[in-house]
Amino acid sequence: MLFLLSLAAVLAVSAFLIRRCSVPSSAAPFISIVSIVSLMCAGAMLDLLRETGYVVFAAALLLGVFAFACKNPPRETLDAQSFFSPGMVFFLAASLFFFTVFTLRDFYFRQWDEFSFWGTAAKALFTENRLYTLSLASVVKNDYPPAMPVLSYFFQFWCASFREGYVYCAYDVLLASVAAAAFGNARFKEIPRILLTGGAGFLMLYLYSAEEAYHSAYADIPLGAVLAGALICWYSARGKAALRLGALPALFLLPFMKNAGLGLALIGLIAMLADSLFAGESRRLGRESLAPLLFAAAPLASHLLWRAHVAASPVEAAVSESYQYGFFDIINGKDPFFADVIRRMWAQTLNDGRFFVSMSLLAAVLLLAALPLLSALFARGLRRKRLAVYGLCVLALTVIYFFSMAYAYTSDFSRIETEGELLPSMFRYFYNIVTVWLYCSLFLLTEPGAPEEPLRGRPLLGFGACLAVCAFVLFNTKEPYSLRALTSPALEISLDETRTTIKQLYGRNAHFLKADDSVYFEAAYTSDIEWLEFTLEAMPVRAVTPYGHGHLVPLDTPNPIYPDTPCDLETLVNYLLEQNCGYMLVFRCDDYYISEFGPLYADGLAGALDKSVCLYKIIREGEHGLTMIPIVNAYAVESLREQYGY
Repeated sequence: MLFLLSLAAVLAVSAFLIRRCSVPSSAAPFISIVSIVSLMCAGAMLDLLRETGYVVFAAALLLGVFAFACKNPPRETLDAQSFFSPGMVFFLAASLFFFTVFTLRDFYFRQWDEFSFWGTAAKALFTENRLYTLSLASVVKNDYPPAMPVLSYFFQFWCASFREGYVYCAYDVLLASVAAAAFGNARFKEIPRILLTGGAGFLMLYLYSAEEAYHSAYADIPLGAVLAGALICWYSARGKAALRLGALPALFLLPFMKNAGLGLALIGLIAMLADSLFAGESRRLGRESLAPLLFAAAPLASHLLWRAHVAASPVEAAVSESYQYGFFDIINGKDPFFADVIRRMWAQTLNDGRFFVSMSLLAAVLLLAALPLLSALFARGLRRKRLAVYGLCVLALTVIYFFSMAYAYTSDFSRIETEGELLPSMFRYFYNIVTVWLYCSLFLLTEPGAPEEPLRGRPLLGFGACLAVCAFVLFNTKEPYSLRALTSPALEISLDETRTTIKQLYGRNAHFLKADDSVYFEAAYTSDIEWLEFTLEAMPVRAVTPYGHGHLVPLDTPNPIYPDTPCDLETLVNYLLEQNCGYMLVFRCDDYYISEFGPLYADGLAGALDKSVCLYKIIREGEHGLTMIPIVNAYAVESLREQYGY
């Protein structure tokens, strides 16, 4: 239930924005969430994460009281009717639904990058109350931006223990706030508009047919949703400066969400500029066209702040090798690999149906562009121009994004990662741009031309068809975290066998360890995912990075292939000393490990082989410079700590 305290803080800030800043209640939760997360990201970079959290909750309480109690004339009246708009009711209903589901059922991380960063970073913040760039947390990609882990931290701020399912719940609350903003100024008497916006806003989350899209702790869909929220604030401003300024914290947050955030923010700013130049009112043309140029300072500032923080922090940032071809060489066709990447991306765009049940990426983008262009034929005045400009932006900006991704695959990814006909994770990188157009279309196609103009029947047909597609997905998808899985008690969400074994193994030994201990996880024939799963389970205990790729083989092994790593006893001893490793947890060992490294163990690995003992204390004594003593009970641990001062 403590999760709901964070939701209450969002509502308190929303009440202030509604009454004192004239922000529509449908957009207030979104602006509140992105503002809070942006502030906490700034505090985290100053190593004041917990303190900033207290400030946020205290400020939310004061702003909520000020919104209701201050006697100064408010900008807007704040009664039940103005606060509980259709958008706010949708946000509350969706948030409470997801909170209930993720409280009653256990959900767990499953995807590779959830263990290499997105999930482990969220748990690292929770267990250490500081940013992973400033601690010894076992986060592999510790130079990645922090916004999504900070979002999870905010919603679990008061919780006694970390829950992986609440990470998903925090993401869903953010997505619900964007869908709520798409309601605009809808009133309860506009039943068709409410049903279409609410139904599509809730069900569109399940239009992606790849397992990794939803649910996962990846930032791709939230990244697109936050930009969509910024664009909705822009499109729905209608001369309200406060609402238009509500796009600023969202734009500021984008580079904090993922490395691609800055580029995506620039795409959003181009859409804003096109709207102000070609679909704005002529009397405000100069002022409105200047705003997107000024807004560009927000994402640029956060991008530079994060780069400066990483450079000043003790983490080792990933250094990519300089590519032999420059940008102009690539686009001029001098690099043959770029042309090959374009060909393969185009083939996947045409043939792989992962969008809207079975649509290809090309068909999905054409559909999202055609809907506003067709609706423009039946609209009038500025609404017609806005829909037409928006539809053209969908096409043009997606093309720009396509070529930017091709450039990234050519220059940033290694040739090894892009070997084979299919490019890795290509569609996941396009989920963000498609999500932008989905949410913006949801708002623009249901928005009347003026506040007093009711929704006409003409857009209903297209959006009704989209809603029917969503319903089809709802009842037919078989993905593990689909809405069907969320709501059906007959479908069990459980850990896979390997992670279950690791969880049980560490659970039997966790009470022997302290938060500042470091553990080496030994697993012969390992895959990196096993070690990554262990790092998540072991937090806040530090999991030492395995030597090489984890599977140790003799030095004279000819042509070792992944994950084989040539290593002898002396090499491993030096590595363990260098890493200041305190414990060894033996998950699995093979014949070579037993024969080569068995002399380091006081019991010759007998306890590990019969599974009676898996945890060993590393003592810096013995013939080889190290001795590993089996831990059989808590008394043995304390005796060793007292004897050797560890």
